[in-house]
Amino acid sequence: MVRTWAEKEMRNLVRMKKCNLPVPEPILLRSHVLVMEFIGKDGWPAPKLKDVELSGSKARELYRDAVEMMWTMYSKCKLVHADLSEFNLLYHEGKIVIIDVSQSVEHEHPHALEFLRKDCTNITDFFRKKDVSTMTVKELFDFITDPTITEENMEECLEKMSEKIANRSFDEFTEQQKLEEAVFKQIFIPKTLHDVYDIERDIFGKTNKDELVYKTITGLDANLQVAENPEILQNGLASGELIPDARLIGGTNAVWGQFPATVSINTPFHLHCGGVILHPSHVLTSAQCVLNNQNRLIDPYWLTIVAGDVALAPVGARRQTRRVSQIFVHPEFNVFTREHDLAVLRLDRPFETPSNTLDWARRRTRVTPPGEQCQFAGWGAASNAANAPVNVLQRFLPMNINDRDLCNQATMHAGRVRDGMICAGNTAASNNAAPCNGNLGTGLFCNRELVGILSFGVNCGVANNPPVFTQVRNYNRWIDQQFGRTDGLPPNWTPGHL
Repeated sequence: MVRTWAEKEMRNLVRMKKCNLPVPEPILLRSHVLVMEFIGKDGWPAPKLKDVELSGSKARELYRDAVEMMWTMYSKCKLVHADLSEFNLLYHEGKIVIIDVSQSVEHEHPHALEFLRKDCTNITDFFRKKDVSTMTVKELFDFITDPTITEENMEECLEKMSEKIANRSFDEFTEQQKLEEAVFKQIFIPKTLHDVYDIERDIFGKTNKDELVYKTITGLDANLQVAENPEILQNGLASGELIPDARLIGGTNAVWGQFPATVSINTPFHLHCGGVILHPSHVLTSAQCVLNNQNRLIDPYWLTIVAGDVALAPVGARRQTRRVSQIFVHPEFNVFTREHDLAVLRLDRPFETPSNTLDWARRRTRVTPPGEQCQFAGWGAASNAANAPVNVLQRFLPMNINDRDLCNQATMHAGRVRDGMICAGNTAASNNAAPCNGNLGTGLFCNRELVGILSFGVNCGVANNPPVFTQVRNYNRWIDQQFGRTDGLPPNWTPGHL
């Protein structure tokens, strides 16, 4: 038996070494004795990862390294470690080294996926204790087993995932999120569609196909079609996104505290949305930002609010991140005309104030006349090129208020700009100052007062499609009423005009 384990250790080490994984180099196998490279210095063995004091930055670096190693081991070596943890990782010269691979198994092993799930759990638990923002166990499992993630796009996928989890804290997980993670650790995972008990039930019975635990490992997308690209690279985030690109054309970089009420809203259903702080516990945004592509209300825990920071990455010391506990959509919101396009988000806990970079907005109560000079602040690229990189710094654009009759001309919005809306910004083609998709819900400020919330007309510099905002002053009473509400909208709520 010992000889068999030594042979397996030798075979797996050779296999991993060929994949350029950091493992001891095997030197000689004789019967049950395996001689391999010594990992250490001056005769002192390298410590196990569990015994090392790690700084925050080093822990984050090693977590990324561990994810890459697990992906390489599964996708290139076709192996699952089956006992990966801080006890079987050495810390040597600032890097981690994998040891004890005699129990590693190939994909065909009947318990390979169970072993991989346990490895994902061990690594996630260890780095969470080091205050690292980690993927959930399911996200890590899916990342490793996704057949559309290849050697060519793996780094890009990992960068996107790193951006997604940058502000995540396990302590801020809702009870529902913790329950979902606990359930995933226990459920059966089919390796192929032949192992699925009732695929017809899953296809036609489930409204949320993302709940299917075998979707990613079997190479399916959100519509249960064969996936061609990694989900994380589809428009920058996960499936179900409605908006193609988050951009601004032109504009100027904002400085700390210049737009202290402006927030970034992140959700897997949209590439990006903006919002405005109204109150320490409430944010205002577009109703479109809280509906999925079937125009049903998103579960609040999918929403993350980032405030107090002008950069989406890296995370600044002034940043405050909050989850959403309740969503209140204007009851008369019309998905076709975009009338009453507002939603108030209640946060899981208030923002910490006072702060030099965070404050709530003063809402305008008077009429905003045509010609008044205003500003629009959001995040995006600095050009209109299709391949322009997204600028992680907040930028602001000058916008003048347009006459409603001008915007309602037949060549422009043809009467769509109603009494509760306000039109601003470029009417001609512009390469200097125009919002693009991904900025819905972002605020328009005139003389440092909140005037509007972007609803449509995200023209990306195209002529005759000026930006149109929901005019906040018309809804101040409704907004104030939401602060004291105790009843929330029911799950899968849809606007009445549907």
